[in-house]
This record gives sequence, C-alpha cells and structure tokens, in this order.
Amino acid sequence: MANWKKVIVSGSQAELNSLALDTALTVANGGTGASTLTDGGVLLGSGTGAITATSVLTNGQLIIGDGTGDPTVSTLTAGTGVTITNGAGSIEISAAGSGGTVTSVGITGTDGIDVDSGSPITGAGTITLGLSNIANDKLANSTVSYGGVSLALGGSDATPAFDLTDATDLPLGTGTTGTLAPTRGGTGLTTYTTGDILYASAANTLAKLALGTQGQILAVSSGGIVEWIDNDEGDITSIIAAANAGLDVTNGGGPTVTLGLDLNALGSVAIDVANDSFAFVDAGDNTTKKESIADLATAMAGTGITATNGVLSATTGDVESVANATNGGMEVTNGGGPDVTIAMDVNNLATAVPAITDFVPFSDESAAGDPTKKATLSQIVPIISGSILTNLTGDVSVTAAGAVSVNSVQANAVALGTDTTGNYVASLGSGTGVTIGSNTGEGSTPTIAVDYGTSANTAAEGNVSVTFAGTANEIELSQNTFGTIGGGGGVTIGLPNDVTIANDLTVLGDLEVSGTASFKHSENLDIADRFITLSSGSTTATDGGIIVAQAASGGTQVGEGYGFDASAKRWGVTSSLDNDSGAIVPLDYMVTARATNTSGDVPSAAPIFGGSSAGYGNIHIDTSTEDIYIYA
Repeated sequence: MANWKKVIVSGSQAELNSLALDTALTVANGGTGASTLTDGGVLLGSGTGAITATSVLTNGQLIIGDGTGDPTVSTLTAGTGVTITNGAGSIEISAAGSGGTVTSVGITGTDGIDVDSGSPITGAGTITLGLSNIANDKLANSTVSYGGVSLALGGSDATPAFDLTDATDLPLGTGTTGTLAPTRGGTGLTTYTTGDILYASAANTLAKLALGTQGQILAVSSGGIVEWIDNDEGDITSIIAAANAGLDVTNGGGPTVTLGLDLNALGSVAIDVANDSFAFVDAGDNTTKKESIADLATAMAGTGITATNGVLSATTGDVESVANATNGGMEVTNGGGPDVTIAMDVNNLATAVPAITDFVPFSDESAAGDPTKKATLSQIVPIISGSILTNLTGDVSVTAAGAVSVNSVQANAVALGTDTTGNYVASLGSGTGVTIGSNTGEGSTPTIAVDYGTSANTAAEGNVSVTFAGTANEIELSQNTFGTIGGGGGVTIGLPNDVTIANDLTVLGDLEVSGTASFKHSENLDIADRFITLSSGSTTATDGGIIVAQAASGGTQVGEGYGFDASAKRWGVTSSLDNDSGAIVPLDYMVTARATNTSGDVPSAAPIFGGSSAGYGNIHIDTSTEDIYIYA
C-alpha cells in the first residue's frame, strides 16, 4: 500500500529502515567493495581496491606473509627430527627419533666469554655464561654505522651529521624541534580549540576556522575560502510581479503562489517590425523560442502576397466589396457582392461652373466599338453653332425676353428629328434580337419583329421553361423550375443544413454557435476570458484536456495531449491522442506539491489528486520542518 516516504536532501536527517545499494559500497566510501565474502575466510586489503577473502583454512593452515604482496595460506613444514601434527584449531610440534645419551658437558671461557657456574654437567643441570673484558678487535664489526655516520667502538662524535632519509619510527615529539610545516606533512599549527576546522587558506598553508553558532552552515566566501553563514539562503518569503513583466501574481506571500500570464501587465511600446520579436512554441522540440515579426511576415507570404521589411502586400486576390467614391458620378448597388451593379449617376457629381476649357464625355460613333472619349467645350460649341446657323435661313426675330421666332423657312431647310419636335420617326434601327421592316422614307409604316431562338442574340419565347440549379453544400433550391417564362413563377433559395464555404467568411456581428464548434487551420487563438470551461454541461466526472496536433489520421488528427483523467483523478500527458477521443489514458501524470504544517509528523492524508490508489509521485512539504515527503 502506498504511503508518504521522507525524501533525503542536503541538510536533512535520514531515517532509514533499510538500505539497498545497486552496487557494492567501495572502500573509499567506507565499504568493502565486495558483494559477497567467503564464510570463514580471512579478509585481505588491496589499497582502494575491493577487499578479498581467502578460502576457509584447513587444519593447521596459517597466514604466512612474504613482505611484498598478499600473504600465503600454508601449513608448517617439519624439519629434521621434528614432527608436526595439525588438528582442528591446533598445531602440535614434537621431536622425532633419538640422538644418544649425553653423560657430561663442560665449557671453559675464552675471548671474553666466562663460565659463571654449572660446568661441568654430568647429569641434569644448567650452565651459566657471561661476557667480560672483550677487546674491540675481537669483535667481527669494530665500528657502528647509523644514519650515514660511522663511529669506531669506543670512539665519540659530538656533532654527527645523520642522514635520516630511511629512518623509521622517529619520535617527532622528542626527536625533533619546531613546528612541522604543511609541506612536510604537518599543519604548521600548534594549538586547537574544540570544534576548529582545518582548511587551506592559501597554497601550502593551513588555517583553522573556529566553530560556528548553532544553525549556521558552511559556505564559500567571496574570497574563495570556507566560512560560517546563517542558514537562510534558500527560503523565498514572497513573490511579486515585476513592472511591465506580463505576470499576474496571486497570494505572493505564500504558502501557495499562483503565477499567470497577463498581457495587460506588459508595457506599451511602438512595434519595431524589423527588430521586435514574439514568443512561439517550436513543434520540433516543444520548447518556447522567439522570432522577429519581419520573419513571421516573410513566412506568411504566399501566392498573391509578398512581404517587404515585415509589411505584407496583396498582389492578387478577391474583391471583397465595391463602394461609391465621393462625387464619383457612379451608383453602386449590392456593393458587398456577390453580384454588384454599377451605373452612371450624374446627380452624384460635384456642382461647378463650366469653363470653355473643361472636358465633356462623348461616344465616338465613327470608331469601332463606339468608345467613350472626351472633348473640351471649346471644341463642341462650333460644331453645334455651325449646324444651326448654316442650315437655318430666313427671317428670324428675337424678343427682349430672349424668345426666338422664325418668320419664314426655306424649303427643305428643316431636318426632321433634329430641327423639329413631335412624334415623327424618320427611320428605325434594329438592335440585338430585333428585326425592323418598312422603315425607309417619309410616311412609311415600319414593322418590328423579335428574333426567337436558342442561339446567342435571340430571345426566348414565353412558353419556354427555365430551370435553376443550386451548389452542393452552399445553396439549395426547393422550387427551381418555371413551367413557362411567360407564366412566371418563384424560386425558393435557402441554405442547406450543412454549409461549406470554400473561401473566407467575414462576420461583422456576433457569431453564436448552438452546437459543437470545431476550429481548424487557425494560426493563433487569442482568448480574453481568464478561465476556459471544458466538457461544459457535464454532470458527472469526465475526461477533458487539450491536444496539440502532430499528424493526420484519417478524418481526424492525433498529437500530444494534456488532460484530466477522471478515473485516476489526476492531470496527465500522453502521445498520439486522437482529437475524436472521448477519454485520455496518460503515459505520465503531473506531480503536485502541497505544503502544510504537520509538526514534524508524516502526513496522514493521501494526496488530493490521485488519492491513495493513484497519487504516486505527489509531494508534501512540512512547513514547520521543511521536510519533503513523496507518496509511493
């Protein structure tokens, strides 16, 4: 069953019921370096290498050294006249055989050897020998050499120059004077106080640091040596948001601090397109990086759009709307499309007094296609004046009020249709789809006939039916056929239940979605709301989360998912989560940390997220002792 287990960190006190190591504890760390040892074997050291063990010694075996390497396990070898008997934990040595019977032993002293007593021995007894009056020349070595100094026996040297290079067991306390320096293996110090700590204050120089006060810890000073400091280096007492940092800090004094991104807390500044950058998530390694606005504009440029110094320009594209220009002389109907009607509107022109040099438009009937051209009033007036004054002859009178009266007119001097008024038609011209007959000469009776047919420039008769067709997923027609054009009728146009819009859709008002909204192919999504409700309307525990799409899978997409697992009651992450999924099965769970005062006791309650069955890995901090526990 899972429970809270204390985490051992630097400065904390370990409380271990048992300790299991993956590898053998090395000699340098206080271990043997071996994972198994022979039962009953003798342990042999190997410097910093692992300790080895001999096999179990048999009867009479001893550890025999050679002065250079590991000792040898062996038994004693019996010599001449000696018998060795090995037993369990015992060795018996005894004489073997017989060499005869000694009846008398006598000795006299020579060359300084004296017989003090006991000679001769005729049975059992002891002979006592002594030395006296031995001349130096009687000795095999008449000189003594020590420490590189040779001295004849009986001689003296008041100031011998000893060489102690190979000297061992030299008594430093009585055999030397002064203080042993660090370069000679000493400390250079002669006194200590309880709690002093030795440290190197400089090259080849040792110093002592006095004992600090309770609660202080060792640290490295700015000068690069050890010192005692108060143990207050790691505590955070409060968190505040920096000015214009874009962060919102809630409960900054603890114990639970909430940090959030707040764009309104950022400083305002004019955008430098060439040098300013924005943050984005790199899909390659899922880390936050930055990119300049100019580079973003270059990346967004495509067909019909170019980017220059961070400015996007459209070279081709659809016309979204057509509007009247002020005093443009045009009338625009249905300017938002799709069918726009444009007509000339003289009333939409600005009012001004014309000058003789001003231009007026006219249709050039002498040119192919009757193109519209312009001419100045100075060019038009002579043409109009010449046509009237040249063709009109006779007596003309003009009153003071400006009324003109023609008193007499020469025969054939008036051109019908131009010089007269009335309902007289000189001739009719046929247009597209119309045939004119008998339209020549004065008094003629012209006829007009419509050209019917199915080809271009012909009219449709009234008994012809017309059928209208809609576009799949865009426009549907419930009534789409006229039995006859002449009979009239109605066409019912509507939107289907499922509407597909191939190009952009601009909604100027609010967009309300009653069903499920799915947004695809969006670059970025800006949401002003502080909280997002997922699985809205749920009345029971359910899964939910966010998916960052990585690949397409049929009609759906799969990606990296972050969500809440309702069955485990924990937040988690997973890979290859389908955006059509109804649940998340996390590969890893998010770890939560809770801080309360348990007065040094192990927390009793299971984690809130995951509970006792799935709360593994969550952390609890005892605020009274700063001890850390993990649920496992």
